[in-house]
Amino acid sequence: MRFKGIFLLALCACGGKEVPQPPSDVLSPERMTDVLVEMHLVEGARSGADILGDSLKFEDYQSSVFKRQSLSVEEWERSFAWYSRHPELLEPIYDGVIERLSTFDLKGGSPPDVRLRSVDSASTRKGKQEP
Repeated sequence: MRFKGIFLLALCACGGKEVPQPPSDVLSPERMTDVLVEMHLVEGARSGADILGDSLKFEDYQSSVFKRQSLSVEEWERSFAWYSRHPELLEPIYDGVIERLSTFDLKGGSPPDVRLRSVDSASTRKGKQEP
């Protein structure tokens, strides 16, 4: 009888939980991966720039990513918060981020789609950004 109870408990635990789908106002997993890849590349490049005395804040670089991705801060925060509450969906996104980041050969320079020069410290201080 005890074995039967354990078996039923295990059967219920293994029962497929329905995986939630992101609402329409949340980035798709593919888009979330794209943005996170770029954010991590920018953050890594910015870390190197910090050592060299870059005076820009991470938010300046982040704004550049949002602009290139046609993404608002609100969309990003809403999407990141939603995926943070659904780790079963965030984990495969980060697996994709890690996979894509591991394909870059950074010895030859930055990947072609990451252009930190689009945030110029002098023009940012004046309130302007390069188009």
